[in-house]
Amino acid sequence: MWQTARKNLFYRGGTILLLAITLLVLNGCKQNRTESEENTIQWQPITYHQVTPFDSSDSTKGEIEQDYSLLFPQDNPKLQGEICRVLLGGLENNLDPRTVLDSLASSNRQHDVQKGAQDESLSYHERLHSFLAYTDAQVVSLAVVYTFTIRGNEEHPTLCYYNFYLPEGKAFSESSLFIDGYEAPLTKLLTQAVETQANGEIVNYDEIRPNGNFMVNATGITYCFPEHAVVVDHKGELNVSLSWQELRPLLKEKSPIQHFLS
Repeated sequence: MWQTARKNLFYRGGTILLLAITLLVLNGCKQNRTESEENTIQWQPITYHQVTPFDSSDSTKGEIEQDYSLLFPQDNPKLQGEICRVLLGGLENNLDPRTVLDSLASSNRQHDVQKGAQDESLSYHERLHSFLAYTDAQVVSLAVVYTFTIRGNEEHPTLCYYNFYLPEGKAFSESSLFIDGYEAPLTKLLTQAVETQANGEIVNYDEIRPNGNFMVNATGITYCFPEHAVVVDHKGELNVSLSWQELRPLLKEKSPIQHFLS
């Protein structure tokens, strides 16, 4: 998801939306995470940093700085491989995180060099990091934040969630949670929640639907919609939460979130 989003950061109706966001906001997201004492998985960040001139013969033309820090589980190769596969572009899951991260950075850098070579005296700064939005002994919701800065003006981060069922070491999606035909009734619930949050602001109803970008926790599911996509004047991504009680008629009897319903 975020890979597609980053390719569109250069163009939004011909105008880049330049919005500042502080580290306090991102730290606030981290502080909202919940962990269970039963969860014994240890997570460690794999980091990457490199500065690359647009033109190797003339560094004054600008440069790209890449700061990546992604969490991976220690001593759990199956889950580690699944995160590599799902998080970093559907690659084969037999690659180690360092190899995948280096490959990802190289691919992004080539794209940015081609773009930057057309401009003069620019400075690009890519930041990619992840944190645990929620984790317990059964599931983990991993949040990935991508931020892009041009000439010191920062785009609002692109936030994407990825969910994993720990007993099997596998990613899960909406189809793992909901019964067949869930789309229409779930869209109705999301629409009602958006209207409440919009508080009279203009709503783009065509964009309200289950979009696959969600996290789970003990109270329910939270969908994340891109900035301005659903509520036109809303600054930053829009997070819409629904409780498991509201969703119960749509949920499968057996699913990765079954322990929340007992």
